[in-house]
Amino acid sequence: MSAQHTTTDPSFPTQSELRQLVADVQRNTLSRQLFFDASRFRAIIDLDGVVVALNDFAVTQRGADVDLILDRPFWEDPIFNGDPLWEGRMRSRFAEALTSPNDTIEYEDRIDIEDEAPLLLRVRIAVVRNHEDVPIGFLLDSQDVGREHRSRALVREQQRLLHVVFERTFQLVAILDPTGRIIDVNDAISRIGLTREVAVGRTIQELGASESEERAAEWQARVDAMQTATEPRRYFDVRELGAEQTIATDVSMTPVRNDDGTLDLILLEFRDQTERHEAEERLRDSEERLRLLVEALPQMVWATTADGRLDYLSPSWQEFTGRTLKELVEDDWEDMVHPDDYHLLTSGFGDAPVIDIEFRMKNRDGDWRWMHSRARSVVDAAGNVRRWYGATTDVTERREAEELRRSQAQQIEAAAELSGMGSFVWDLPSNTLATDERYERIMGFNEEELGDDKWAGFIERVHPDDRDRVAQAVGRVVDGSEARYHEEYRMLVDDGSGVEERWVVCSASVEHDEQGQPVRMYGALEDITIARREDEARVRLQKVEAIGTLVGAIAHDFNNVIGAVLTYARVAEAEMQAGELPEESVAEIARGARRAADILGRLMAFGREETPRRIRFDVAEVVEEAVALVRPTLKGKASVDVSLPGDLPPLDGDPTQIHQVMVNLLTNAGQALENEPSGLITVRASVVDLDGTVADGTGLGTGRYIRITVHDNGPGFPPGIAHRLFDPFFTTKPAGKGTGLGLSAVQSIVRAHRGAVSAIEPPTGGAMFSVLLPVVEDAASPGVAPSSLPDVIVPGMTREPSTREAADGAEPVAPPAPRRRINALFVDDEPALVRLAGRAMPYRDIDVSGHVDAAEALELFKAQPEDFDVLVTDLSMPTMSGFELIDQIRAVRPGFPVVLTSGYLGPADEQAAIDRAIDAVLPKPCSIEDIAAAVRRITS
Repeated sequence: MSAQHTTTDPSFPTQSELRQLVADVQRNTLSRQLFFDASRFRAIIDLDGVVVALNDFAVTQRGADVDLILDRPFWEDPIFNGDPLWEGRMRSRFAEALTSPNDTIEYEDRIDIEDEAPLLLRVRIAVVRNHEDVPIGFLLDSQDVGREHRSRALVREQQRLLHVVFERTFQLVAILDPTGRIIDVNDAISRIGLTREVAVGRTIQELGASESEERAAEWQARVDAMQTATEPRRYFDVRELGAEQTIATDVSMTPVRNDDGTLDLILLEFRDQTERHEAEERLRDSEERLRLLVEALPQMVWATTADGRLDYLSPSWQEFTGRTLKELVEDDWEDMVHPDDYHLLTSGFGDAPVIDIEFRMKNRDGDWRWMHSRARSVVDAAGNVRRWYGATTDVTERREAEELRRSQAQQIEAAAELSGMGSFVWDLPSNTLATDERYERIMGFNEEELGDDKWAGFIERVHPDDRDRVAQAVGRVVDGSEARYHEEYRMLVDDGSGVEERWVVCSASVEHDEQGQPVRMYGALEDITIARREDEARVRLQKVEAIGTLVGAIAHDFNNVIGAVLTYARVAEAEMQAGELPEESVAEIARGARRAADILGRLMAFGREETPRRIRFDVAEVVEEAVALVRPTLKGKASVDVSLPGDLPPLDGDPTQIHQVMVNLLTNAGQALENEPSGLITVRASVVDLDGTVADGTGLGTGRYIRITVHDNGPGFPPGIAHRLFDPFFTTKPAGKGTGLGLSAVQSIVRAHRGAVSAIEPPTGGAMFSVLLPVVEDAASPGVAPSSLPDVIVPGMTREPSTREAADGAEPVAPPAPRRRINALFVDDEPALVRLAGRAMPYRDIDVSGHVDAAEALELFKAQPEDFDVLVTDLSMPTMSGFELIDQIRAVRPGFPVVLTSGYLGPADEQAAIDRAIDAVLPKPCSIEDIAAAVRRITS
């Protein structure tokens, strides 16, 4: 230590002892490093606050000011700006340190420096005691925590310099006199089973008396060497304590000399290196195992110098190339590496930490093989590459497989692009969705636009009428009850110009893990909007054709009914002229009228243009309706045999469309029997379970289906054309007898209902068509009603009982006795209906004010609004529509009861009726009994 660091003037009683301690600290390497070489401000201060010594950092930091600090009271340091309060503060803290339980206090001080930022210091004052435990001074340690906050841990470790150096070091430290006898030892000696009391006064040889004379002589030689040594000396001892225990010790002996150079003390430090020694042994064993592992690996391992020169190759290189390792190390490999790839090995590895290359190399048979090399560099402290270690693998099969996959992927992509199909992968646990561009183009959204909950974002874009069906179908395939998902549904797509309905067909399957939990759904979908519109147009066109066929055939029966009505009317007229009561004739007239109305109602229901809807319905009722409609059109002696089980489960779909399917199939069968003397059409229905084998043949998923078969005993269809029967415009009928759209329409409707239709040549002859429609398993779940109109008749749906009877011979049901008379405003542009209502309804306690002019009826109502209880109006009228009349009347009397009649209700009309909350809607033809019953119901 230079004179700049300390003073030699022992001004105070304890200074000489304190300065001797400073000298001892300087002589000890470790203590010197901990105190003088520390990179923070440290000072040794006597009991009166005078600075006795500063470390190198403090001297360098204070520069010329150091002379104003040494040998002066600490509070006179210029850093305090001559503030007299600092003396009292420092004396108080020195006194606090002397009374502190652990001889140490720690605090933070803020020092304001003129024209500079405030200095925030963390200060530690530790009492320095001699061997008699008498305080002789203070060790002051301060750190600029504002600039050196991260070094606080080091400050804490160095807060008590002497104590850490000796007493609290983890290593075993002993102080020996020049003869090698122990003067003092720290508490770490307890770890070898000795105490300080036992050790002090003895030599190392005496403590190890059980060891050999050779060991004792070795220790004596080490002590003798200290007599002339000027630098520390280190020794490494390995002692075997048995077959399975070894102790390794790193011994450091440091001579401590007086000012005259004579040996004063020997500082002895023991560091337990047993774990390091064992680690080195394990490392040697590991290296041997690593060598064996490298030689056993299928990869070819190698190592190079920094410039890429090979100096190690594993034996597998020799096996691959057919050359010795010596030849491989010495050769330049030019003839072994493909010319197009040779530059990869000669261009140098550079400074990259990792090399990852693929190149072609010739094997021992002369074949070019694709090789993958990966290596990592080893760098020195300066970051310079010292070596490379790598491994090379033959990846020819992988490259070929990747090339095949790329080719296949390109083909699939090209096919998908041509087909316009989009694909998606839905990760179920994370609820994330990956889609391609075609999917996003079809659906009108991308993954981000769906939000965090992908399923909720998707399902809200599905058309409301299809959401439940789609959700249930996805649920069945996710929980594993169905293997495949295949649905047609509508999406609400916003293309920027407004929201449009877009039809899509989606097929998907779900991957499950080993525990049966769903993991991912893979799927593809296609925009079938144009195809659906073409199908719907074809179905409408075919319906027009079918109506033409039916009308021509039904006209005969209808004329017979009208003829009978006219005949009985003449008989009734004659009976009245003769003074007789024409009761039987009137009954026959009523029966004929009901029969005519029934035939016309069926025909109108079949021809009604309706938006497809999905509800739960009874398929047996639909089949029976279709048979009743077609039976009068059969020519010759053809008949229909219908056998339907009474426990058929419900279907989910559009009953009107299924009605059209049955009419088409029955009409085809009837036309096939035109020339047969005794034709028979057999209609059967049953529930079947499709397993995987049968399902594959139909293209349907496994599950329960209702099978409906229509079998005729006609000539059948020509061989070899069964697969073409459902093609649009294909027909086996003569020119002018058909358009070829009937079976095509059947197929379109059945497919839209997730079913299948097929043509069969039965062994018994004739032709058979089989329709498979999926069963609704949860029959208790409510269906989606087509509308909330109370009395709209749809095939397969029920409505409230009517007084009109369809069966021949049935008598009208007498209405219940009314409690009061009702005043009805009756409006219809057909005068006969107005006159009929005026004559018939009073007999049912309903007084009628009839009008053929809606405007005239409105004026009357406005003049006398309280005189009427209900409005009965037709929908289609020349001067004012029924909706307009209803709106005008309810503007006068809100919520006024209304019965609406119409020969045709389109989808827009149905919605308009729902929006207006019309009380009852009756399709024409309807009887006075129907109208009276509706009036009584809504006014009761």
